[in-house]
Amino acid sequence: MKLKRVFNEPSWVLQTKQVSAAVTRVGGHLAPVYFNRDRRAIQPYHIAPWWNEKVPAQTPPLLRVLRGDFFCAPFGHNLKPFRGEKYPLHGEPPNLPWQFIAHRRTRQGTSLHLQVKVAVRPGVVDKRVGLVNGHNVVYQQHVLSGMTGPMLVGHHPNIQFPDRPESGKIVLAPFLFGRTAPTPTGDPALGSYPFLKNNVEFHDLRRVPTIWGTLADLSVYPNYRGFCDLAFMVADPRLKFGWSSITFPRERYVWFTLKDPQVLKGTLFWRTNGGLWTGMWRGRHINCLGIEDVTWYYGGGIGDCLKPNPLSRRGITPYLTLSSTRPTAINYIQGCVPVPSGFSEVKNIEVTGADELVIHGNAGKRVRVPCATSFIHTGKLADLI
Repeated sequence: MKLKRVFNEPSWVLQTKQVSAAVTRVGGHLAPVYFNRDRRAIQPYHIAPWWNEKVPAQTPPLLRVLRGDFFCAPFGHNLKPFRGEKYPLHGEPPNLPWQFIAHRRTRQGTSLHLQVKVAVRPGVVDKRVGLVNGHNVVYQQHVLSGMTGPMLVGHHPNIQFPDRPESGKIVLAPFLFGRTAPTPTGDPALGSYPFLKNNVEFHDLRRVPTIWGTLADLSVYPNYRGFCDLAFMVADPRLKFGWSSITFPRERYVWFTLKDPQVLKGTLFWRTNGGLWTGMWRGRHINCLGIEDVTWYYGGGIGDCLKPNPLSRRGITPYLTLSSTRPTAINYIQGCVPVPSGFSEVKNIEVTGADELVIHGNAGKRVRVPCATSFIHTGKLADLI
């Protein structure tokens, strides 16, 4: 399967009639992805504005390539070495070149198998990306092999919003609680401008305390131009499926994810909307929301997530335990579909069977979506994965 240069990055491109998906060689970033391409193509993912610029030599590969969705292990900044392990930003997988293993095309669809050998904690990560004919969905599986011990993991979708205030409406599956960062996520003196009050718990995306004593509405975006911050929502582990959604009413489409909340235990908002000014950011990284499904908690790295925290006190471990004899698989679904006129927000995503889900909207509107939902728990996708 030949590489193609897509937004200046050598990439492998998978296609069905409905979806075209590019995966970069460096970092394995997923974007651009064109959904619904047989009717009205929709490309929801963010691509960093410096994609065609020469960036400083010390820029991590992840930030140079920055686009769409990428897989992190360990997730986070990893500022503090853990048992002698010092990782780059979000780990080695989104920073290293991936090796092509196989490409499959069958009657059901097409898939790509890539692999990267990691060195900080020696092991292998296998990436499989699948498209199924008739589905406006991308299926991803990452398998971690040969490693032992605690690991933070996550998917990092970055979604591009239209350049209008509150152009998108964000709804998550019911979550247990949300938390803002324990300490400020940035420093204005260093060119980063946070706005949320630190170390508070919340239960409604529409009512999150700010540093000014007001309440921010995190269910809509973009807002708070010139500021950048984090908010973390802990998934309800009793749910069989977790999900996130963003509705764009004027553009008439919904982007969504599906996950196992026992594997990816929370959702993190990375709200960068012109609030970063250092290096190549220069206040121009706007209208982008990182809506990241992760197993993690705030801090400097893996070690901090092993300490008592609001998750562990409720019996939720904010890390996965890897075994060198038992590979760990993380299965993930992302999709994007048109919605009817007047569909302004998601009320629920209902998994109605192994091959379908229904997105319920306001005023009784709904959209049936062909989707191999069983993939989340089985990791099997027809004869593709």
